[in-house]
Amino acid sequence: MLLRRITEHVKAQNWTAVALDFVIVVVGVFMGLQVQEWSNARAFDAQESAYLSELRAEIEANNAISQGRLDLMIIVVEAGKRAIAFQQSASPCVSDCWSQLVDYFHASQVLYGPPERTVYEELLRLGLPRAQAVENAVGEYYRFDTILTSSIDTEPVYQNRIRGHFPVHVQAALWRNCHRVEGSMEVLEQNCEADVTNSEASVVLESIRSDDELIRHLNYWIGMNEHWSRFLDDQVELGQNAISAIDAELEDH
Repeated sequence: MLLRRITEHVKAQNWTAVALDFVIVVVGVFMGLQVQEWSNARAFDAQESAYLSELRAEIEANNAISQGRLDLMIIVVEAGKRAIAFQQSASPCVSDCWSQLVDYFHASQVLYGPPERTVYEELLRLGLPRAQAVENAVGEYYRFDTILTSSIDTEPVYQNRIRGHFPVHVQAALWRNCHRVEGSMEVLEQNCEADVTNSEASVVLESIRSDDELIRHLNYWIGMNEHWSRFLDDQVELGQNAISAIDAELEDH
């Protein structure tokens, strides 16, 4: 309709009308582009909000796992310190020797795995998040995780050495009665059922204490777990900071 009108105005050499028609066309195209751009921006904002909500859930889940691992790491350290005290003592175990075996066993656990970062990597691929406060808080959380993950020893010498002292049936009893997995979390039971006699446990303990090299590896492992536990606590705090930054940004969307 507009094109036919422009043609008629050209034939009539009504240049004022032609100019006005062209202005209408240009303004119409411009408005159409603006509406499309506004619509795309709204869609991208909605997409970012959805991803930020997913990222929040990812970090929150990571934090829950990290806190659980921190709690378990404290158990490892406490068990290890009791094992060190026995290893350095001169008296053989005469009662409740199973509990002492449990300490050596719990002290050998490796309780760390890198947090999930699938959503975070997808946001980076899309050039998100755009808010500087969120980018800083989330980036610091995942950068800290990279450093922590690279520093943690997941194959300690102590673990292989101590478990080599456990006869197969003793080790099976320790795994069966003193360790379990609930969802994504490991659970270490201190007061777990003893499936071996006290005298048998005492014999195993004397074999362990006769290993002169064991104390060196145990000292290293417990000292490092105590060190890592502080960093894991920092990671949980950074995760909470990231969640707070995301919450503030979502309120503005």
